Amino acid sequence: MSKDTLLIAEDTPSNIQVLHEILHDEYELKVANNGQTVLDIIKNTGLPDLILMDIMMPVMDGIECAGILKESPETADIPILFLTALSEEDQLVRAFNAGGADYITKPFRIHELKMRIRTHLEISKARKAVQTAHERQSELLHILCHDLANPFASIISALSVIREDAGVLDELLPAVEDSAERGMDIISMVKKHRSLKLKGIILEEIDLKSAWDEACRGIIHMAEAKNISLVPLEGSEKYQILAEEVSLVNTVLVNILSNALKFSSGGSSVRGETESSGDRVILSIIDEGIGIPEEILSRLFDAHARDTHRRGTDGETGTGFGMPLVKSMMEYYGGDIQVTSTPGEGTRVSLRFRRA
Repeated sequence: MSKDTLLIAEDTPSNIQVLHEILHDEYELKVANNGQTVLDIIKNTGLPDLILMDIMMPVMDGIECAGILKESPETADIPILFLTALSEEDQLVRAFNAGGADYITKPFRIHELKMRIRTHLEISKARKAVQTAHERQSELLHILCHDLANPFASIISALSVIREDAGVLDELLPAVEDSAERGMDIISMVKKHRSLKLKGIILEEIDLKSAWDEACRGIIHMAEAKNISLVPLEGSEKYQILAEEVSLVNTVLVNILSNALKFSSGGSSVRGETESSGDRVILSIIDEGIGIPEEILSRLFDAHARDTHRRGTDGETGTGFGMPLVKSMMEYYGGDIQVTSTPGEGTRVSLRFRRA
């Protein structure tokens, strides 16, 4: 297990030596002799887990440095423990106002020093865990909103046809019911994942061709509207993979197939190919569409990159969340995803699953 990193900001060599002797066995240590050097070290070498900050230092004192760190979102959550001599205790109010989490008096008492460092590291990690849980819940919300769009679109499309010609009601009713059931399945999946906190997804043995066929049924209205052929999965061999059925169909396959249709033109096709490689099963989804520019392809799985979504060939819009969600789900399955594309010629999305 890697050690936590402490940044010691202290301008007295003897104090640095004492802190090094006390702490070097338990922590990775970085040392600065003034506040400006603290900022430079963080900029050049990354964030420490905790800072031990002397109040009185040359060039830039600890209080000014702490104020700068707390103003930046990147460094605001780093716990700062001020180091203070008894003669400097009148500075503590300013130190706490600048964002200090605690203080340690000089000369150092070894047990107290270690306990305070350990306590604030644990508090910091607990806060990060809460933030991670919040981000995961936000991701689940995006999954729900994003993936429910397809079954709702199917229902709305069918109702529009029925409104024009009530005689097709019996013909379209099974598709409406199927879309409604898929919507309920998605809601059920999100509830289940929320209860498991996205850590305990139960993987099951799934027939890949059956999952492909179900996903194609869910977006057939989109393919027909654009006159694009959805080719049945190539390959006669049956592949059993490890995944979770609802998320595989609605989050992984429907997202990729929807993108393929969105960026393809009428008269083209979208097809799937399967192959085996050791203990892996690879499903490749191939379209003949407009392809993905390199500047977008390089950030395709970054949920925070807001410039990765484009309009489709018929002006369709998107959120940019689809492919990051697909990557997340593939990682939960113990698999991975690779995308290659040639602008003007098409895109290949390859999904590597664990064989059941």
